[in-house]
Amino acid sequence: LSGNRLTDVRGQLDDLPHLQLLNLDGNLLCDVDDSFQELRDLHVLNLAYNGLRQLGNAFQPLIQMRYLNLSNNQLSSLDEEGFVNLTRLQGLDLSGNKLSTVGSALEPLKGLVSLNLSYNSLVSLSHAEIQWLRSLRDL
Repeated sequence: LSGNRLTDVRGQLDDLPHLQLLNLDGNLLCDVDDSFQELRDLHVLNLAYNGLRQLGNAFQPLIQMRYLNLSNNQLSSLDEEGFVNLTRLQGLDLSGNKLSTVGSALEPLKGLVSLNLSYNSLVSLSHAEIQWLRSLRDL
């Protein structure tokens, strides 16, 4: 579904509970909250190059998620609870957004191996923000 003009996918994917890879990059999505409620087997989600400004709790049902690409959106902050159930996540790409801080949003991602924060508005990255990422190999 890459490179289309999708503006909303809420309810449209509910009948695909065994979907493991979903490419929605290059669309016109601004809000994905409640879009992935039934995709419990999803391993890879690509939401790059959309217009996402906030994430809310969109990813909480995605307990099998391994890789999440949120690059090149309009994210200026991360919800503290946004990644709470993504304990199996190994790769997270947040590059090309407007993040000035990551806060405690990354705390649940203890298995994260790769984190891309390139091309944001970060002024600093404190120990408190990344101390939980003990498995991290690529930053």
